[in-house]
Amino acid sequence: MNADHPKGIAIVDDEKSYTDLLAVTLGECFLNPIHPFTHPREFLEAFPRLDLGLVVTDYNMPHISGLELAQAVKAIRPGLPVILASGYITEELRAEAPAAGIRELIYKPDTVDDLCKAVARYANAQTAGGEPTPSCSDSVRAIGGAPVSAADETSHWTNLAASVASGS
Repeated sequence: MNADHPKGIAIVDDEKSYTDLLAVTLGECFLNPIHPFTHPREFLEAFPRLDLGLVVTDYNMPHISGLELAQAVKAIRPGLPVILASGYITEELRAEAPAAGIRELIYKPDTVDDLCKAVARYANAQTAGGEPTPSCSDSVRAIGGAPVSAADETSHWTNLAASVASGS
């Protein structure tokens, strides 16, 4: 594990299309290696060998929840930040998250803007100069403060999904 290179960002979500979109988006924003996983158990098997600076996980997944995944991460690497993105954020989850090592909860419909900002906060030491690459502001417009209309954001996600689906 080389301190000269940015640490990786793991994305764990059972929805492959969502994982692919986040991988492309974060790859545009940050210099960090992106490690997408659609199976939490595969992530947990690979986790000890990965040089990570951040884990982003879904909450509602088969066989293991994002909360349980965060607890496993905390047991192995207590200081590693975990962000949980979900459409199912309850008061109970909010109460349990800090003890599990979750630094931030992000409501999934707000993912693009909020997640990029959170990644910038928690993976800051692993980015070049602490800033996203210029294409992030242009393509995602999540970091840098420029407000994005719902239509612009929908258009961005539609274009990004088409790009991922076509493999370009």
